[in-house]
Amino acid sequence: MNASMKHPEENVRPSRCGRVLPVIFLLVSLAGCRMAVRVERDEALQASGEQLAEGKTLYELHCETCHDLYEPADFTYNEWHVAMRKYGPRTEASHQDLHAILRYLIRASENGDPLETAP
Repeated sequence: MNASMKHPEENVRPSRCGRVLPVIFLLVSLAGCRMAVRVERDEALQASGEQLAEGKTLYELHCETCHDLYEPADFTYNEWHVAMRKYGPRTEASHQDLHAILRYLIRASENGDPLETAP
């Protein structure tokens, strides 16, 4: 066999679509994902009155558009995280806003209305 004649499969390169499509698929998949919001209990308990007021305002703004607001004490720390993971992406709230809302709800669920007792 002539050295200049290569096996046909040796000359095959992945098509441009074969290289680009997986990257596009990955980017589209990631665009639909939102990072899960997580607030540690200590962070919520140490939040300032200003941070809590912001969270309460955002809670009223974003959550009340779909349903009556729940009392924060109606749910536990873990239940609020589950609810936020499920329903947070349905809102137009940013990740930062969802974090502020969750911080308020956790504090309020454990200590009553934080805005009445916050300094």
